[in-house]
Amino acid sequence: MSMEEDVRALLSKRAKEVANFNDYRFEVRGNAKRLDITIENMYSLGGFINFGFLSEVSELLGTKSIDLEDEYHTPGCDTCDYGSCSSATIVVKNINYKE
Repeated sequence: MSMEEDVRALLSKRAKEVANFNDYRFEVRGNAKRLDITIENMYSLGGFINFGFLSEVSELLGTKSIDLEDEYHTPGCDTCDYGSCSSATIVVKNINYKE
């Protein structure tokens, strides 16, 4: 598997551990030294990003240079919150991935 495929597999594994996993959307972009991993979900991220998950990303990509950036929440309906969206981007640098 390639680095991107391994990252996507890790994201899918984590999504299955978190409630409402069918709603998560992922975008993985970058190169061999830097990856931006964007996670988006309707309502909230629901605990998707935690220390354990970031540790798994760190181990998989062989780096401790991980930052959480671009966190945002767009509100939805005033009464039911339908249409709201939360997202965050995990920026991974100094990657030392080993296949």
